[in-house]
Amino acid sequence: MVYGYVRVSTDKQDTEGQKIGIVEKAHKLGYEIEEWISDDGVSGVKEPGKRKLGRLLKKVKSGDVLIISELSRLGRSVFMLFRIVEHCMDVGCTVYSVKDSFDTYKKGDLVGTILLFAFGISAQIERDMIVKRTLEGIERRKREGVIFGRPVGSSGPRKLDGKEKLLQKYIDAGSRMSTLERRFKVNRATILLFIREKGLTYIPKKKTPSWNLKNPIHLKSKENDEKIKPHKRLIINLIDEGKTQTDMMKALSEKGVVVTPSNITAYMRRHNLLDYYRKTHAGIRKDRNKYCNRSKVSESELV
Repeated sequence: MVYGYVRVSTDKQDTEGQKIGIVEKAHKLGYEIEEWISDDGVSGVKEPGKRKLGRLLKKVKSGDVLIISELSRLGRSVFMLFRIVEHCMDVGCTVYSVKDSFDTYKKGDLVGTILLFAFGISAQIERDMIVKRTLEGIERRKREGVIFGRPVGSSGPRKLDGKEKLLQKYIDAGSRMSTLERRFKVNRATILLFIREKGLTYIPKKKTPSWNLKNPIHLKSKENDEKIKPHKRLIINLIDEGKTQTDMMKALSEKGVVVTPSNITAYMRRHNLLDYYRKTHAGIRKDRNKYCNRSKVSESELV
């Protein structure tokens, strides 16, 4: 199997130049490239196992041929380069480099080893110099007053400044949070933060139970809800008295309704009574109407 491997560090670079040289080298050696492996936008300091190169190294075997444009395409570190080439030597895969005129048929040759080390150290030095020049350029631009990073106000709550009335209008019209996200092109966390900072009025909508009758668990939950539903007034009165779910279970059993405390908890959660139950047990009983009205309990049931 004859492989051609190409790699570029950024998406703006092109691998076509490398491929032309590799194809020409293959023709001179009497080979045809059977499979291309390309790492686009991947740094040479990244370990082979985190690149497509790693998968290639796992499947190469004796008699295979790997052609690259230059050794620095395999890695920008001397020791990484030695590991990769040594692995290919151990499995019997021949490595050819176009620009470096290097091949692993020279295994054991002192001159070949020295050349490999020289190419590796030059690749590492080149990369270190690139990093150094980049950092120097950034420091120079900072001293000149250039501000790096995202412009102030390009995102976050500041992006919604001046749109308070429009946002409140959408909220009052009953728009869902997903609609607001699409309309203002920000995520819901940003919208909620802006609402809190500006003191806007927003009441989250409660989701109604969505039963999947094909699911046995949902079917059982619906059956339990139907059992407890006629006794909603009893449940509310027991909450007023500070009773627990176990007490409610016993009271319902006297009415001929057999449920568990967890069934009652699930019922209160689905019908917006759980918050009122928790507040009642915390000693706050004046908000009964606030919580019970949301569950559409009639005035006669609240008496």
